[in-house]
Amino acid sequence: MHTGRPSTSGTQGRRLVSVIVPTRNRPETLGEALQSIAAQTYSPIEVVVVNDGGRDVQDVISRYSSKCSLNYIPLENNKGRSAARNIAIRAARGHYVAYLDDDDLFFPDHLETLVYCLESGGGKVAYTDAFRARQQRPGGVLRDLVALSTQASIKIALLYCLNVLLPRRVVGWLPEVTKRLAARRQQEFLTLNECSLDLFSRADGNTSW
Repeated sequence: MHTGRPSTSGTQGRRLVSVIVPTRNRPETLGEALQSIAAQTYSPIEVVVVNDGGRDVQDVISRYSSKCSLNYIPLENNKGRSAARNIAIRAARGHYVAYLDDDDLFFPDHLETLVYCLESGGGKVAYTDAFRARQQRPGGVLRDLVALSTQASIKIALLYCLNVLLPRRVVGWLPEVTKRLAARRQQEFLTLNECSLDLFSRADGNTSW
């Protein structure tokens, strides 16, 4: 479903940028993400929002459809972030493709800076550093992060105590399990911000995530 202002790649001689936004069950942060796209100093921009089997966000889409060109694609079933991004890429019309998760924000000059770097330097891919902020809202990233940390820490502490108190011949397998849990905890934290690619040039339209 395409809503909002039509975008053209000829606005002031600039190429169209498609911003890919996968979302699932985070309508509040999705609204803030869309607001940060609408506030960009660069134009033209189209936004492709893929609802990855989450609850309905049509009210959020309607709220921002007058502020930017929006293509909303609701999926009946959850397919995962990579599949959702690839669906959005196939629907995107832009020469440049950028990514923004539904709980992230762009600075106002983010896209203009990246497009300038690509066009002045002749590159095909541009990426930037990011500031990580912890949300303090109920049900936000902070609660998930704390819950994940607490659960993992309790498991590791219990296994460590068993390893110390019980005979080695009974729990000889515990050190390896503890090590694996610790590694998994670190991996889960890292995957909260695994997308570092900001914008790329898509000449042939066949790039997948």
